[in-house]
Amino acid sequence: MTQPAQTTVQELLAREPLRAGARTQGCHLHFNGPGAAGFGVKRAAMLLPESAMLLVAPSCCGRHGTITGNKTGFDERIFYLQMDERDVVTGAYLRRIPEAAALAAKRAHPKALILCMTCVDALLGTDIDRVAREAERACGVPVTGCFMDPIARESKNAPMVSVQQAVMRFLLPAKTDPGQVNLLGNFAPLEAESELPRLLKQAGISRIGQLSACRSFAEYQALARARLNVVVHPQAAASAKDLERRLGIPFVEISHTHGVERTAEQMDALGRSLGKALDFAADAARAKEALSAFAARHAGLRIAVGEAVNGNPFEIAETLLEAGLEVPFVLRNLLSRQDLPILRRLAALRPDLPVYSGVHPSMQGAPLPPADVALGLDAGYFLPKASSVCWNMERQPFGFSGLTALLSEIEACIAHPLPHREQMHGSYLVV
Repeated sequence: MTQPAQTTVQELLAREPLRAGARTQGCHLHFNGPGAAGFGVKRAAMLLPESAMLLVAPSCCGRHGTITGNKTGFDERIFYLQMDERDVVTGAYLRRIPEAAALAAKRAHPKALILCMTCVDALLGTDIDRVAREAERACGVPVTGCFMDPIARESKNAPMVSVQQAVMRFLLPAKTDPGQVNLLGNFAPLEAESELPRLLKQAGISRIGQLSACRSFAEYQALARARLNVVVHPQAAASAKDLERRLGIPFVEISHTHGVERTAEQMDALGRSLGKALDFAADAARAKEALSAFAARHAGLRIAVGEAVNGNPFEIAETLLEAGLEVPFVLRNLLSRQDLPILRRLAALRPDLPVYSGVHPSMQGAPLPPADVALGLDAGYFLPKASSVCWNMERQPFGFSGLTALLSEIEACIAHPLPHREQMHGSYLVV
């Protein structure tokens, strides 16, 4: 049986230079990861209420959006302009886009329209800004563009970066509300159990704006009133920079962490950005106690950490190892800038911690270290005998309650295991 390509934390640190965007297993032809469900470009764009999308693409690119849209309720707001070989060769599709945009606006009556180009445009090089202006004149509503091109997902202008910039581009200048901050980068509304609203109230913040919680275009426009944008996922940083430049809204990047001390550091940074120290001592103490109690109840529990998790897989592994739990391996394909300091800390805890790329061809049918719990749908794919725990972006915990929510989810899945296949289908995976 083929042995999977493997590296370790120590070997990653020994590479020169260790940089963001580097592959953990070097360059290879890979397949789409088995946990690649949840929010893609089309579903993320459709978080904008009262909007529509025109996808300009070959017919094959529409399948995923059609099925996912039917499951999640945005199928009546997405339209397709099919490109054939003649369009690609002659550029004839450019003349058809304004007409198609006008037709989509007539049928859906949106307040805004998003044009979406696919990876074929890497060859065509469409001037999306010019085309958007023409489409806007034709349909009478604001239009902007984005790209759904998986071949660019390892670049600075990755699809999930592009779409978040596009969605926030419709915001207009507004009077600042000193009692409002926005969360950027979360595709699900903040969970009710999070202590963040209570802590922010200490700094005079009474409203947390979130695109994922907006139910109308007017509510979306109210996001422009924020005094501060809080970026909770690195993919939203470019959008935050755009808003700072265009609307004058400053931003701060606050990582979604699970370790108690690291979460405390993030809360301190948030308080400094607001000019008010946040008192979270009781929250930190409860989270620390919950982690200690979990580790005591589950001594020897082996938890493999996948990449398809809401959080940084290395940071989650670090949290579990610090508590004395066992982590057989971590799945990670590309290194991010957030990974680099975590790897250095992990080297002190477990330098030989195995790191696999879940999209490497050698992973198919290869033996992996045994685990009792597979955290993340991609880890569950490779560990059919383990208890599968879906911890993805369908929910958005944040802060110290994020750790306790994760521990509760693991315990629930151990006590009442859910079939991995059922969880995959529940996460809008289209094969």
